[in-house]
Amino acid sequence: MILIDYVISIVLAVRPKIKSYQLVIYKNMENSNRNPLILGHRGSPKSQIENTLESFQLAIEEGADGVELDVHLTRDGKLVVFHDDTYLQQGFIKNMDACDLPDFIPHLEEVLDLLGSKTVDIELKANPDSFGDFDEVYAHNLCQKLVEILEKPSDCSTLVTSFSIRTIDAFRSQLDKKAIRTGLLITPIDQGAVTGSQIGAELMEKIKRSGHSWILPHRALLTKDLVERSNEIGLDLGVWTVNDLDEARIFIGLNVAAIITDVPKFVVGLL
Repeated sequence: MILIDYVISIVLAVRPKIKSYQLVIYKNMENSNRNPLILGHRGSPKSQIENTLESFQLAIEEGADGVELDVHLTRDGKLVVFHDDTYLQQGFIKNMDACDLPDFIPHLEEVLDLLGSKTVDIELKANPDSFGDFDEVYAHNLCQKLVEILEKPSDCSTLVTSFSIRTIDAFRSQLDKKAIRTGLLITPIDQGAVTGSQIGAELMEKIKRSGHSWILPHRALLTKDLVERSNEIGLDLGVWTVNDLDEARIFIGLNVAAIITDVPKFVVGLL
């Protein structure tokens, strides 16, 4: 049990366009016996190339409960694990065949085979572009392919997430396998704020009504009140991307359900 005897204030610089925020942990706040899931953000990217089989393997060897990764649908209908929408200067991944990409970019099935019974958080890369345009056809096809893969027998514990509520709703609507969990990722930019105060009960109720079970705010949005509200509504809460160990200790004390980190070895060591 973790007992915090004093008030801790942390000022975090989140991004150049986002102001700092202050997170206050109140005296005598206690942690339950539940430890959060520790998920390697794209594996263990401080030591291996992110989103590669080597990176995922290392995260598991370092004690992570699983990994977070990003998937795109290629022109020839393959789900590949890569973060950016484009590969170098060769164009959008959705306009390329899987064979046009280098061998170090794995197919999703390869990663699932590697992970065995570990947890995988699959982020669907189908968000509106910088002009606010949303590719409905691409999002539908991406979700359909992922459902096809995940409906097959697997030992993995699966969470599927997106920054786009339209995308994650589309995935949920196609899904028959109810054991697969879904959730919404939230950034400070999405909220136009620097605290979790604007992630209100209305949004969380909407997420819950849509059949999703997780909410995953950026670390700059995480507050004690937000964790309590998510618990009351019945949503698990995961936080990303947490690399500062003092901050990780605080989030463990807040009883979050998952911590996504670039340094799984060190965050696991706090438990």
